[in-house]
Amino acid sequence: MLADNQWPAASAIADRLLADAGIEHWEGEEAAYRDLCRMILRASAQAAEIHLARLKGDYSAAPPIRRSSRSRSPSSCG
Repeated sequence: MLADNQWPAASAIADRLLADAGIEHWEGEEAAYRDLCRMILRASAQAAEIHLARLKGDYSAAPPIRRSSRSRSPSSCG
């Protein structure tokens, strides 16, 4: 889909993200909207590749685990 420039497939996700952010009008910003949709497709493709690798037992593509400042370290539990 990304290689074929079929960004409209991601438009529902883009529309939802924009609505959640309070952005309603994209008049004159069609190129930016298309870029957003392409980024969504790219992220989806990367997630699918990682998922397939994990199904095969390859976790090397796993992103580093981030702990929020609110999470407790193991030494502080108990």
